[in-house]
Amino acid sequence: MNKENLKSLISAIENTGKFRFNMYSYISDLNQEDIDSFSDDFEFLSLSQLEEDGKFDNKFLASIYEPYGIGDNTQTNIFNCNSVACIAGYATAIVNNWKTPNWLNPNSPEYYKNGRVVNTATYPERVRTSYSTHFENTSNEFLGLTPSQGEKLYYNRADSLWKFLRYYESERYPSLQWEWEKERWEIDYSEVEEEKERCSRLSWYDDELDIDYGTINYITVTDALTRVLNGEIVLGNDFGDIKIVPQKEKEK
Repeated sequence: MNKENLKSLISAIENTGKFRFNMYSYISDLNQEDIDSFSDDFEFLSLSQLEEDGKFDNKFLASIYEPYGIGDNTQTNIFNCNSVACIAGYATAIVNNWKTPNWLNPNSPEYYKNGRVVNTATYPERVRTSYSTHFENTSNEFLGLTPSQGEKLYYNRADSLWKFLRYYESERYPSLQWEWEKERWEIDYSEVEEEKERCSRLSWYDDELDIDYGTINYITVTDALTRVLNGEIVLGNDFGDIKIVPQKEKEK
């Protein structure tokens, strides 16, 4: 693990995450329709303007909205007025000094899209790849993580850190919810209790359990990453190999 780089990542998410952190996409723009799907109570303003005006200080959290997906970026800066990013997206932004990397810019000959090389006539020898490969590799190298460790942070895979924390530390991270809990107000109380009972019989890494990405907010992420940095949370290389090291055990 590269502790200095991890500190930089934590600091960046901590400072801008309220309006910028979103686990749904590596880097995307939150557009009016994305926000309208959750609320029509306000006229759309850019995230930077919301931040500057101090509006929605108590209720606006970028992590709850679901952007359409990653888009082309022809701008110099990787973040624009409405950009949001996940852990790997933030790490990639830091590595590129907050500038748009060539592989994300369709005006660049190094541009890749959807697992294929766009400019194949000019660069026929380039290896086919995808956005996810670029973001994963860049972030893993920056943070000093193995691919398995990175996947535990970036994705809703069976043994993700966020599932582990929801299962074992729900009191510390009350915002984390299972995917099924998103619809809990639309089902009968008895069905909610049945679902809770069913989940309690499953292992935390069971495929039937999925975390609601929108509940992984910047506060949860910075706290969890700080614990990784301090060695309190250990991301192993094997499947399901996550553990919490008690403070007293660390001090021995």
